[in-house]
Amino acid sequence: MSGHALGHDRDTPTPIASNHRIASNHSIGSGSISTAPEENQRMGVIAVCNQKGGVGKSTTVFHLARAAVVAGKRVLVVDLDPQGNLTSVVTKEPLSEDEVSLADALSARTSDRLRDVIVPGVWDGLDVAPTVGTALGLVRDELIQSGPGREHRLREQLAQVTRRYDLILIDC
Repeated sequence: MSGHALGHDRDTPTPIASNHRIASNHSIGSGSISTAPEENQRMGVIAVCNQKGGVGKSTTVFHLARAAVVAGKRVLVVDLDPQGNLTSVVTKEPLSEDEVSLADALSARTSDRLRDVIVPGVWDGLDVAPTVGTALGLVRDELIQSGPGREHRLREQLAQVTRRYDLILIDC
């Protein structure tokens, strides 16, 4: 079933391109993202997820970010991987383990917001919501134990900065 995703009824295969606007409107496979005026809309949010480690999630986000920046897009990379490997590669300046990070924006124990923790990336047009230290693992535990509404924290934080970016890439 290569090239297909399950439809809403979970029985009918639907071409991936019809489910994901970026796949149908932009030529990523050829190494470019179109900047034609009719396609110069918000590209949205793409989360690269897989439970298994070592399958290229961070590498995929890195290359999608680079392609979008080269095409003149404003990109936010959100490093949701507790190891923070992508953060160490795409932030302009090295971050210490005690700096505020994505974990602070997701925790109910701090007043930090996503807009407070975003740092510049290595390329013009790239910003990063970084993961540093072990705090994201601790916040994961906090989210597991919290009550209703915890599943909306990331969405609520992203909503505050979405208009600043053409594309938001999440490394899960």
